[in-house]
Amino acid sequence: MERNYQVTQVAYPQAKEFVAAIAKPFDGKDFGVVAKALGISWADINGGDPELQVHEMSLSSLGLQLTFEDEGVVLEKEYHDPGDGPFILTICTFWGYEESLKKYEGPLWEAIVFDDSLEDVEKKIGKPTKINTRDSIYFWEYGDFRLTIQWAEAKKIRVVAYWMKQS
Repeated sequence: MERNYQVTQVAYPQAKEFVAAIAKPFDGKDFGVVAKALGISWADINGGDPELQVHEMSLSSLGLQLTFEDEGVVLEKEYHDPGDGPFILTICTFWGYEESLKKYEGPLWEAIVFDDSLEDVEKKIGKPTKINTRDSIYFWEYGDFRLTIQWAEAKKIRVVAYWMKQS
């Protein structure tokens, strides 16, 4: 269940703080840094069906969406009932040039900005490790996470996302 939550004041977390929080529980130390900066709590996210395995929090006033999934399901733990948690951060989505969505104004990985072209991004982080040509999504693999970028136009990034890597 997606919950839309409005934030009035925010101190944007650094990109590395989001990355450090990937695959970590909402109530853990690493995500706590992000939650405190954004002014959010688990109650803001977990307001729906307790049996859910996925909770999405759309922070539309920030151009940000966070996805949390049941750790036992994501990591395929035996003898784990779906919905029991803990819920870990699996995807951070940062919106850029997308109609009807506010642009994320915080820092992105390695100083990427939404006005970067593919060439600009390649100068900052190197060539993509994979390209989904059907959807024009570019992938960069790192040790702890996967970065994806999709362009709306040549110098207009539509969306940047940090993904948890499955082992």
